[in-house]
Amino acid sequence: MDTVLLYSAGPQARNLLVALAAHHVLPAGSLAELTRLLVGEPEVLCLVLQPGKHAPEDFLESLKASYPVLPVFLVMQEPTAGELADLSARIASLERRERREKPRFDWPLQGSLSLPGAEPEPYDLRALSSSGAFLQCSGPCPPAGSRGRLRMRFQNFSLETACQVLDTRRASSRLPDGFGVRFLELGTEAQARLDRIVRDALVQAILEPESEPEVPSLGEEELLPGGFQPL
Repeated sequence: MDTVLLYSAGPQARNLLVALAAHHVLPAGSLAELTRLLVGEPEVLCLVLQPGKHAPEDFLESLKASYPVLPVFLVMQEPTAGELADLSARIASLERRERREKPRFDWPLQGSLSLPGAEPEPYDLRALSSSGAFLQCSGPCPPAGSRGRLRMRFQNFSLETACQVLDTRRASSRLPDGFGVRFLELGTEAQARLDRIVRDALVQAILEPESEPEVPSLGEEELLPGGFQPL
């Protein structure tokens, strides 16, 4: 069942829960908790926010930047019974959107792609997840279906994995010209580590929109799963 995330800063949270009884609702006690639930839940249908007297404009803007198609409903401090019924009906009418299985984040990273019979080619790496990445490419891109190895550089470690080239994509509002790659041999532990890194970055980007995204680093005491190498 799709999940409705609810944050209420006012005294009417119980009324909202009653009005949304037909849905699977996860309440959050703070915007930080709401963000962590959003990043961690794979099937979020929408957000319902009752922020109190002042809507958190910065939070809403950063939320839209990270989740541009996610419906967000703002509720007044003391909604009427009719307004609550209308809210429930609007949520019930939403079409389920397929979310990406793995969250992704857009760091300014560098990568190099090695294809059979060719020298490693450097690329700016974008939109990284634990299942793949997007490589910026303004010139001729490798043919879709090609297989090779991708090495990604972080702050104090690198990650290398076999990959498959996907179709070339033209520039959009979120990404430049380029192509995607799908990771082929990233182990379960390495995927979990990369997934955690991406989720932590998403939480920080939403809660601290003014801060620049930091290139991830790992503590010296952390054990590195297969594919990860210290720099």
